[in-house]
Amino acid sequence: MLYAPEPSNKIYAKYLELKQRGTPLWIPGSNRVRPLPHRRKGVCIGDVGVITRAGAFSFMFNIFLPAGHPINPSELPDGFEPLEPPSISEIDQYTSFLPGNHLASSTITRVLNTDPSFRGMSFKTMSTEGAILIFPDGAIGTDFTNINRMSVYAKAHLASWYRYAKGVRGRDVKNGELHLVTGCDKATSWGMAAVANVEANRHTLEYYPSNVHDSDAHDAIPMYQWEYSGLAETRAGPDSEEIGALRQTDPESVFDEALIFSVITVGGNLCNQCLFVRTINQIVNKDVFETIEREIEAEMETQVLQLRAEAKSRAMRSQAPLSGLSTSMQKGSAGQQSSSGMAPADTLAPNVESLSSELEHLDLGRPAPEDHAIPKSETASRSHPSDHLNKHLLELYPHCDAVITHDMDWCVVINEMKSCRDPKKSQSVFLRYMMSWKKTASSIWS
Repeated sequence: MLYAPEPSNKIYAKYLELKQRGTPLWIPGSNRVRPLPHRRKGVCIGDVGVITRAGAFSFMFNIFLPAGHPINPSELPDGFEPLEPPSISEIDQYTSFLPGNHLASSTITRVLNTDPSFRGMSFKTMSTEGAILIFPDGAIGTDFTNINRMSVYAKAHLASWYRYAKGVRGRDVKNGELHLVTGCDKATSWGMAAVANVEANRHTLEYYPSNVHDSDAHDAIPMYQWEYSGLAETRAGPDSEEIGALRQTDPESVFDEALIFSVITVGGNLCNQCLFVRTINQIVNKDVFETIEREIEAEMETQVLQLRAEAKSRAMRSQAPLSGLSTSMQKGSAGQQSSSGMAPADTLAPNVESLSSELEHLDLGRPAPEDHAIPKSETASRSHPSDHLNKHLLELYPHCDAVITHDMDWCVVINEMKSCRDPKKSQSVFLRYMMSWKKTASSIWS
């Protein structure tokens, strides 16, 4: 039987989520098609987006930036009005990890490398699975502390956000997959590894700088690499091409004056690699979401009908010039072309009928048959730890408008449940926290 391990980004997320820093991103860099100022900053507080199946944060818009701002898209949710940007008193910013720090699953241990010339980090594992995150130059954490202000705003606009994501942006977003960023840990560089061995034998991993001889250069870009035994997927970044592109102009001259949008540099390098993102996680009432889906489907059906009508009109127009041709030109043998290079009408008619028949069966608003199923895109959302929590809460209180929780809510549950060996005790812990959230957050849900 073939060994089929989980995808590396899932293994990585599964173990790093236990560190209670929020959602770990397997792809921490910025989307390369975004405007350069946005790429220099990376993920920002106030961003609304989805966490993709590949492990990246896919940006849609920012609630603190006005319409017309170069970072926000030209089309925004209906009735969009930005939230008042955070004051300094609402922002916490700190060094979350020192240079050389790392996080690893309990299955992986750091070991001493006795080679005096070795300037990296060595690890060993006897497990079939595990994950590591290294901060060679440390990391900076930034958080918006007034969660209530952001949650109230989110509840007021949540339905329009889902309508926008599914309609205007055309994203296959499920209920609960929109996230509002409240904080993140960002770094200038990083190393990641996800281990997936067939057998629990001893394996080693080493992470070290690859351009040691250039480190004294004024404009040197620190680069790192991995060496390992066993089965693992390792990553080190950002790459030199990305860093070079973001150094094109003075980073101090971009973005807004607001603290959350200022560009942070560490040692002259941009601190824009988002390793953990902390979010408000939102699910609307089931009836509300189904109404949104029906509205989007109706709009798509209308578009399909318009496309059919336009296609038929073009097909009919393509026949019209043939009626004016001379009789002698129309009497050519079957399949013979006229001197103008145009096929006779009787050869075009079957094609028109075939096209019309195909269009009649075209329905972009319905899923494709299973044998023609379209594979899920890497931009599709992945499961999130808050999904089960929010769905359970919505089942307990089905008449509420929405359920809104924060990453720290599920982090608290994980922290207590992971020490519980008894499944019944774990369930009681989960229910106890749900009841406490109901008491403290009823004003947000109702």
